[in-house]
Amino acid sequence: MSAPTAAERVAREAMTVTVIDRAAMERTWGSGPGGPILVTGMIAGECPTCGGPRGPVRSQHGCEDGEHYHVSRWDNPCGHVDDYRDVVREIRTRRSGDAR
Repeated sequence: MSAPTAAERVAREAMTVTVIDRAAMERTWGSGPGGPILVTGMIAGECPTCGGPRGPVRSQHGCEDGEHYHVSRWDNPCGHVDDYRDVVREIRTRRSGDAR
């Protein structure tokens, strides 16, 4: 049996996360629903910078303008920090079927 390809490894290790879409909040400021705009979806289980594993997901409670919510947090063992804007982009790319 051959070793799994990188795409197969990522597909197996994909993780579901919830993050705040701050860019969407900025676009709707003053005219949107108010409160945080959350995005939930799948991301690769590998660090996009070095290919090492992403850390385990945990939930973190937050409150903005009286709205309570939970988002996902993780610490990559490699030390690279995932920018939530990039995570939102990755979620949307996977949803559109463009993920490899």
